[in-house]
Amino acid sequence: MTSPPYPLRVTRGYGNVQEMQWVDFITQTLEPIVKNLVPGGSVVLNVSNDIFESKRPSRSMYLERMVLALHDRLRLSLMDQWPWINTSKPPSPTQWTCVNRVQLCSGWEPVYCFTNDPSCVRSDNRRVLLPHIDAHQSLMDSGGDRRVVSYGDGAYRLRGNAFGKQTEERIPKTWSSGATVVLTRWQSGFSLRLAISWLIPSAAPTRAASRQIDDRRWAACDNTFEYIRQQDEMFTVFDGFWMNPAIAMVGNGGACN
Repeated sequence: MTSPPYPLRVTRGYGNVQEMQWVDFITQTLEPIVKNLVPGGSVVLNVSNDIFESKRPSRSMYLERMVLALHDRLRLSLMDQWPWINTSKPPSPTQWTCVNRVQLCSGWEPVYCFTNDPSCVRSDNRRVLLPHIDAHQSLMDSGGDRRVVSYGDGAYRLRGNAFGKQTEERIPKTWSSGATVVLTRWQSGFSLRLAISWLIPSAAPTRAASRQIDDRRWAACDNTFEYIRQQDEMFTVFDGFWMNPAIAMVGNGGACN
């Protein structure tokens, strides 16, 4: 679920819930979805990082309340939290970055991943492995780090062969930029494929999983047509993409594909 109505203090045209009622709103919205999840299924939420206490530069703790409520009320377990990095995001919050120069500009949004049963979670990072960077490939080819050292109290040691084992690919990180992370550009076709391949089992090998993803059924909903068009455009890189001309012409939409 990406960008549910945020608990904004100024109501938007599409409507939004006030902060004190927001946790109830999101848990009630997710309850019927959670009831129909297969064991080990995932619920992924992209929410706002820009909600602040009234007239104060301190952040709201509504996200912490949300996480606890989803666990306590719906028995969802938190598997991970990732940043969706948006380098083109305008300076925000304006009051506390541009007027009162207290905060740094917010450049990311949190994405939470929950499951109804961690013991049989269906994600598998082997489905989204990436090529090694040149430096690490060279390190493996040379036999690894040959130093023999001990750091601190000995909890971390190099024994003369660290990182020397040859592996075909690397596990993506959840923080770096570019295509190496599932969520750096959540709304790009590549990252969408990567996220779905990681979270949902597929009978296809890793690099052929896109065919399986293309064949899945998707549902997008909103009460603003321009937002529906934007959701449709997330799938332009998929084979067989077609957009209803009526939706394609909404807002800044161009010709349909």
